[in-house]
Amino acid sequence: MLTTSLTLNKEKWKPIWNKALVFLFVATYFLDGITRYKHLIIILMVITAIYQVSRSPKSFPPLFKNSVFYSVAVLSLILVYSILISPDMKESFKEFENTVLEGFLLYTLLIPVLLKDETKETIAKIVLFSFLTSLGLRCLAESILYIEDYNKGIMP
Repeated sequence: MLTTSLTLNKEKWKPIWNKALVFLFVATYFLDGITRYKHLIIILMVITAIYQVSRSPKSFPPLFKNSVFYSVAVLSLILVYSILISPDMKESFKEFENTVLEGFLLYTLLIPVLLKDETKETIAKIVLFSFLTSLGLRCLAESILYIEDYNKGIMP
């Protein structure tokens, strides 16, 4: 039944799913203590991007023909070279993996694939509302911590 529903409406669920993933990614990016959920969102983004690229591979190369992508590619090559000449390659690769691969190389590839069919206005709204949601959740968490500390007699 679910498969039939997705097949009949195959183009209707993709934009909503893609926007929801990007919204959740940006909204949870600045929150602490929810790393497993952040990783789950990233895994879902990767699976979705692979699925979409495998369905129509010829529509995605134009997304990456811009100066930002080329700059990230050159920076990645420079960082790989710096790892190769580093005295402690293991530690350098660990840092490269955390910051470069997960930090911006993966997102430079994923977010354009997920939002390729959206307008600039829609993307701006997604980013704005996700930042506002993140700010609201962060303020709520800090307020709760402040109230707990205040009840314990700890003053700021």
